[in-house]
Amino acid sequence: MKILHLANVYLSGANNWPKQVSNLFQLEELSLFDCNLLPSTSSFSSITTNMTSNSLAAIDLSLNKLTSLIFPWLLSYNTSLAMLDLSNNRLSGPIPEAFGNFSSLRDLNLRDNLLEGEIPRSLGEICSLKRLVLHRNNLTGFQDFVSSSTGLRCGLKSIQYLDLVENQITGPFPIFPIFFSANVIS
Repeated sequence: MKILHLANVYLSGANNWPKQVSNLFQLEELSLFDCNLLPSTSSFSSITTNMTSNSLAAIDLSLNKLTSLIFPWLLSYNTSLAMLDLSNNRLSGPIPEAFGNFSSLRDLNLRDNLLEGEIPRSLGEICSLKRLVLHRNNLTGFQDFVSSSTGLRCGLKSIQYLDLVENQITGPFPIFPIFFSANVIS
């Protein structure tokens, strides 16, 4: 099986789902959208133990009750992951700098969480990143994200859709040639 979509399936009461998912060695897409997942790291770490991290390209864990405890598990997929949707969860604190290690990431959606602090510089260094959605968090700035002593980074040039609406960002927004290919900036 390469694709597993279990949208709207109540998994918080199921004990064996991580073991079953970890047996899907060729899994490329995992969608557990609105499955009432709780912020237990033990469930997710058992998936990592058995599954090859090179095959998983898309993860959708949106509309659950996950916290930032999920971040260490996700970081094991840093070479293969192209799409990551963690929107509408309970993620808090800063966006991990290590997200910049997702070398194949094209679409990152962290919308509707409690993330705070600056948008990390490392997100601007993901050359494959096309869509970055940070809507409705508590982010305060993006100076590190857009500034570079070595000139423009490839990630900023590749972004086509950037959503920063409903954050706590203040100050001028640099619209100069930082976002060369951006179609939508909000």
